[in-house]
Amino acid sequence: MITHVKRSTHKQRQGAITVLAAIFLVVVLAFLAFSIDFGYITVTASELQNAADAGALSGARALSQGRDAAIAAAQLWASKNLAAGKSVATIASEDVEIGVWDDTTAAFTVLAAGSSNTPNAVRLTCRRTSTRGNPLNLFFAPVVGTSSTDLVTTATARVKTSRCGLIIGLSGVSMSGGSHTDSYNAENGPYDAAAPQTNGHVCSNGDIAMSGSSAINGDAHPGNGYQVKSSSSIGVLGQTSPLSKSLTYSPTDPGDTATNNNNSSIPLSQNNKKALNSKLDFSLSGGDSVNLPPGKYYFNKMTLSGGSSIKISGPTEIFVNGEVSLSGGSIANLTMLPKNLQLFPMGSKCVISGDSQFYGVVYGPTAKVERSGDSDFHGAIIAGQLVLSGGGGIHADESLDSQLLKGGSQGAKLLE
Repeated sequence: MITHVKRSTHKQRQGAITVLAAIFLVVVLAFLAFSIDFGYITVTASELQNAADAGALSGARALSQGRDAAIAAAQLWASKNLAAGKSVATIASEDVEIGVWDDTTAAFTVLAAGSSNTPNAVRLTCRRTSTRGNPLNLFFAPVVGTSSTDLVTTATARVKTSRCGLIIGLSGVSMSGGSHTDSYNAENGPYDAAAPQTNGHVCSNGDIAMSGSSAINGDAHPGNGYQVKSSSSIGVLGQTSPLSKSLTYSPTDPGDTATNNNNSSIPLSQNNKKALNSKLDFSLSGGDSVNLPPGKYYFNKMTLSGGSSIKISGPTEIFVNGEVSLSGGSIANLTMLPKNLQLFPMGSKCVISGDSQFYGVVYGPTAKVERSGDSDFHGAIIAGQLVLSGGGGIHADESLDSQLLKGGSQGAKLLE
């Protein structure tokens, strides 16, 4: 009796072990299956992320060629990547976004196709989803009722250009008195003296000389073999390393503006009817004022003095074949957007002084540009030689596209 009971217990134990082994084997196989599917998902997600990264980077690099070029580049380079053995396909209207990346808030803002703002970033989304008809099919998950999974990856790439395209003196830069530089973005609002940005970079192919209490709130890059010569009590906030290559800016090409312009639309009143003579010399004095309609204008010489002014209210380009003197006179950009005023001094000298604020781009790579006084300059200056004096600030407008500075795109990329 006792022996029979022991044998029965032994057989029961053998049966229990067999059942437990079977259960354990099922669990092991389940974990193995899960591991295989999980690894497959992880690898494919990584491949999809690589595609998003490649597409976003390529799109950002192509932004300077326009919105369509950036979108095409993003899609092309994403498609050169494989995810689970298949080329990554994207839809331009859904997956490629053009916009602005803000370093301060670490946020990406999408810009509509017709936006006047300048984009600096591309966001690309790559998808393997059921709604696209290309979910990731799994190997063992169907056993538990799941045959596929959706994967979505996103990458944002920002193009960051050097701001050597905004304050330039090709042969040399001289700063004295309390002249100083900093930066802001006009598309984000007016310049705020209480919170200036520090991208007021100054660059040259020659020396950058500073004295008095002049200051550069940004980098100061002299030419190769040259240096920053400073006796300033404040000096340079950023780097002072020389450029590795020379800055190159093309001379202004006015095209047919000498004959095809908007000079005839200048409203000359009784007091200033002689402002524009037959020689195309534009001159105002004694408090005279002219409201210049948006357009293109061409003068052989331009002189504003005695409190006189030109007022503009929209995109305006002024080409001056000879010297420019805004000494005691001013150009009032009522929009306060520097991109709306482009002044092209093509002679040997351009003088901007007085107590009036200036909002605009001065592009004169062959001219000596002298900026003095206690008023502020907002925008960009490209000069053959740049002389800054007085207590006014030079506030570089970061929203200015490098292509706005005609011929300056090469120099703008030298420090990348």
